[in-house]
Amino acid sequence: MTGAEERIATREAVYRGPNDPNNGVSLLQITSGNSPCTCIYSEISYGDASGRYFIYKKHASPLCPELPESYWRFDFEKNENVFVASPGEVFGCTVTPDQKNFVYTAWDGDGRAAVHYINIADLSEEIKYIEAGRSLGLGCANAATEDGRYVVSHAKPSPGRRCLCVMDTATGKYELAGDYGTDFCNPHIVLDPSGSGDVLFQVNRNATFYPDGTPDKLFLPEGPRHDIYNIYSKKFRSTHAGYPYTCALGGHSSWLGRTGGYVTNGFVVDLEELAKGGIISAMGFFPDMERREKSPDIISNYYPAHLEMTKKTGSLFVLDRLEDTPSVYGQGFYCGHPNASRDGKYFVADVLGEHLLVIGSFAAGKIEILTRAGGSMGGAMVTQPVPWFMPGNRRVIFTSDDSGIPQVCAAGIPQSLLDGLDGK
Repeated sequence: MTGAEERIATREAVYRGPNDPNNGVSLLQITSGNSPCTCIYSEISYGDASGRYFIYKKHASPLCPELPESYWRFDFEKNENVFVASPGEVFGCTVTPDQKNFVYTAWDGDGRAAVHYINIADLSEEIKYIEAGRSLGLGCANAATEDGRYVVSHAKPSPGRRCLCVMDTATGKYELAGDYGTDFCNPHIVLDPSGSGDVLFQVNRNATFYPDGTPDKLFLPEGPRHDIYNIYSKKFRSTHAGYPYTCALGGHSSWLGRTGGYVTNGFVVDLEELAKGGIISAMGFFPDMERREKSPDIISNYYPAHLEMTKKTGSLFVLDRLEDTPSVYGQGFYCGHPNASRDGKYFVADVLGEHLLVIGSFAAGKIEILTRAGGSMGGAMVTQPVPWFMPGNRRVIFTSDDSGIPQVCAAGIPQSLLDGLDGK
């Protein structure tokens, strides 16, 4: 399928009425049915620059075996969902910093890496190829430059080696950078939208794994740190977030628009002390798989003291410049997955243990409840709200499994709420 006129269209959006008469927020449920749908992830916005369209993911499900995993686009003007692609084996997706193209990488029939650029507005598509075989072991993280030339992923090219992979679509070649071993198992690669070429990623120091290769403890003993790789200078450096500069990081991050700074979430207690009690592991605060499966609420069931301490001191670290000492935001809430608005003025985050979304102003330091997210916040990513701003700051997109099946929702933000955060 190459043209918008050939693509499947459905109408599923359901207006759910005013969510909170005190703040004027309204909710729109974008998807429905038995296939789990998610807003993908909180580190970037998957909306186009006009604020009219956005991309979301429909996951494969045993309840709908006839429907493969696929990407769809929602149109706010028409209240319409349009099928975008069902690419099969995907190795990461992203949106270019100008919010113009949705980009995903998959293997083509000849075993090459095919980078698909889909214009979010008109759904036209361009495919560029990289001479890379499956042995490269491309991972699920992706970032793409605005000019469409470079795509950054992570790779496992040989046993024990995990590194960045910078793919040059102009030459069809790729370069591998670094060697982080198993510490590079959950990198969350995010490209600075300012055009600097900086790629922010997470290093899970001393990560451990279950026998099947599934990550177990990602946060011990020092916790994650953030490193930067510049795709133009080809140099690495570290930021001042995470041990020994701050308390341990949770690792979820978002650039502050084009300002050159970023926001990430963190822990306020010593993770080594928690580890002595067998509290921490990768998918949440659980000592083993059995306990993890029994507990949908990953924080409040197992460490209420930790929750309360973090709420009091703040759980978001903000670096206005990468060499700065972080400032702390988010007091009163345990923020899990933060996203910064495209202009760098506001943040939104889901709240661990309370099933809420919060919104705040970096300049004023204010934070307020945006809406009840309804996400159960279990170990599986599809149960986590992972919110992000649409360009223009008038909507936040998030995932909610309130109905028992994850669905994509939009929270409409009145200007009065943003004015209140700014102190107007």
